[in-house]
Amino acid sequence: MIFKKKSSIPKPGDFVMLGDQKTVCLDCSPRGDGKHGIFLINAANKKLVLKCYGRKRSAWQTLLDNLEHLIVGKSLTWAKTRFKTEKKSLEIWAKHGFDVFRQPSDSSKINSPKINIGRPFIIFEYVTGRTALEYFADPKVEHKDKIELLKQFIPEWNRRHKLAMETQNRYLLQEHPSFKHVFKSNDNRLIYFDFETVYTPRHSIKALIGREIAGYVRSLIKVVPEKKSKEFLDLIINEYPDTEYLSYPDFYFFRHPNLLLRLLCAIDRQMPRHKKRHSKYPVAKLLDERLKFHQDMPGQKA
Repeated sequence: MIFKKKSSIPKPGDFVMLGDQKTVCLDCSPRGDGKHGIFLINAANKKLVLKCYGRKRSAWQTLLDNLEHLIVGKSLTWAKTRFKTEKKSLEIWAKHGFDVFRQPSDSSKINSPKINIGRPFIIFEYVTGRTALEYFADPKVEHKDKIELLKQFIPEWNRRHKLAMETQNRYLLQEHPSFKHVFKSNDNRLIYFDFETVYTPRHSIKALIGREIAGYVRSLIKVVPEKKSKEFLDLIINEYPDTEYLSYPDFYFFRHPNLLLRLLCAIDRQMPRHKKRHSKYPVAKLLDERLKFHQDMPGQKA
C-alpha cells in the first residue's frame, strides 16, 4: 500500500489493494503518508476490519507532536509506538473483561503474504452498529432508550476506574475519552476503541480518572438537549457507585496539587473554546454542583 501523492490517498468508500487483497477504505488520515487507515476486507466469506498504522501528519508535524507529547507526558506518536500501545491496551482491557473489538482466532491464516503491506496492522472482527455518541444524538431514539444505554454503560465504567485505581494501570484509562469511542453494536454490546495513546506516570491515576469522567460527560452534554442535561448528570451520580471519583474533574481542573499544572489549567480556561457549556471546565463545575446538590439532599446516595 503506497500512496505517493495526496490526490492518491484513499477516501472512505474507495477500493484499495492491500497486498493482493482488495479492500474498501472506511477511514484514512488525509494529512499523513496515506498508510494510516481502517479498511474492510472479505476473507473466507467473512468480513473483517484491518487497521493500518502509518504517519497521521506530515513528518515535520509528527516531530512537533512528539515534542508536545514529551512535554505533557503522553506516549509518542510514531506509527510503531501507536501500534504497540494499542496492542497492549487491547490485551489489558480484554484480560479484565472490558469489551473491545475482538481479533479473530484465525487471523494467522489471514495474516499471510497476501496482506504484505510493510506496515504494522491489526485485524478485528466486523461488527454492525454505531457509536454511543451517535445514539445519544439521534432525535429519533426514545429518551427512555438513551437512559437505558447510560445505565448499561455506568457500572462497567466505574469498575474500570476502580481497577485502574487499585492497579495504578494507566492503560485502563482512555487518552481521548468520549462516547464517540464507544461502539453500540446491533446486539447491544458496548465496545471500546481508540487506544493509540496513553498518559505516562507523570500524571496521577486520580487526575486521569477525573479527566476521563469529564471527557465522557462533556461529549454527552454536547449532544443531548440542554433541558435534559441535569437529568443525565443526576443519573450518573445515582448509578455510579464510587461517587468520590466524580469529584475528581473539579478538583484536578481547578485545585490541582501540582502548582504548575494548576497554573496551566488556569491559563487554558481563558481560551475561547472553553467558554462553551460543553467544555471540560464548565462541565466539571456543573457536575460538582449536582454532586453538592445530592449531598445536601437527605437520604441521597452522594
